[in-house]
Amino acid sequence: MKTFLRFLKQIIKKILLSLKITKSITYFERKYPNIKFDKDWYDNLLLKLGIFSCKLEKIKLKDLKCIIFKDGQWQTLPLCQSPVFQYFSSEDKQSYIEYNEISNEQTDDSHSVEKFENLIKSLDETGYDSTNPICVNKNNGIIDGQHRASYLLNKYGDDYEISVFKIYYF
Repeated sequence: MKTFLRFLKQIIKKILLSLKITKSITYFERKYPNIKFDKDWYDNLLLKLGIFSCKLEKIKLKDLKCIIFKDGQWQTLPLCQSPVFQYFSSEDKQSYIEYNEISNEQTDDSHSVEKFENLIKSLDETGYDSTNPICVNKNNGIIDGQHRASYLLNKYGDDYEISVFKIYYF
């Protein structure tokens, strides 16, 4: 039954995408003029998801979840359990390196210790740019921004509140 529902969901998504019912980047730019939308990111991720609704929402960092590929499957964990967050509290960076190797194989992203260190340095120097919010799904699973969220969680703690861009998709 689950297989059939997954198949049906894919068919509906394809139909809606072909009918242009999903939200365009222009829609987002008009609705949220103070948010920076990267066209490549939109084209490569958001458009493929088939977004039907979105909103900016305040959320505590402790309520964010990471979506990681572990033990041969995608899993949702509290952000504080992610290898990205644990990078801050551990002298052993090997877990993060291994996570990147698996993650880079499963996604189009290419993360590395060097890139993460550069991001940390940038955030230390210029702060978090709220016009580029962390993007989450309806369950607060991070779609984009796990590294930034982990940095903020490490710096400010569980109860720190940020605006996230919550998207609902097919």
